[in-house]
Amino acid sequence: MTEDSEWKVHREDWYNDRIMETFISAPIIDKQNDLIPTKTMEESMDFFMKYGVYSFKHEEQPIGLPLAWKTEDGKVKIKVGIHSGLEMHDFAWKEIKAFGTRGTSSIRGEATAQKEVCDGDKCHNQIDELGLWSVSWVEDHPANPEAEVTQVAAMAKAVAKGCGCGCSGSKGKPENGETLKYNTDESDGKEGNP
Repeated sequence: MTEDSEWKVHREDWYNDRIMETFISAPIIDKQNDLIPTKTMEESMDFFMKYGVYSFKHEEQPIGLPLAWKTEDGKVKIKVGIHSGLEMHDFAWKEIKAFGTRGTSSIRGEATAQKEVCDGDKCHNQIDELGLWSVSWVEDHPANPEAEVTQVAAMAKAVAKGCGCGCSGSKGKPENGETLKYNTDESDGKEGNP
């Protein structure tokens, strides 16, 4: 297992207070029967930090940029700045805050080296090289169940009130129970809108 590391900062400053931390990978077999070793993820981070984006539900609508990364307990974690200025950014940030630490992330990239690994009659795909270009906010539906959000900057107020997380418990809904809907009045029928 890789030892814990300090944050490797790639963007010193961010222009707003919309910052979150999220694990993006853990060395376990995920829902797609893939396993990405910690070393493979660490080797993919330089490219991702320079050129990658944080997107909304794998629709490749960039909502933020990676600011820093580190390895913690064998899992890769990133710090992300979420944009402001467009309605889509505001909608995404509202949803991220509503889910809080029940939110998750999911990666997208190209496996450039992989192999089948079997243990008895159970086999999985091990990805040994990865071109990582995007990580997405995916509510609570990650391929890797350990790719959890661990901190949302705006949650500080909730922590001061006592519970720190909205205090609901219903899976599949934001912690405050609110149902969020992006305004699609102007874009109904266009592919790729949430």
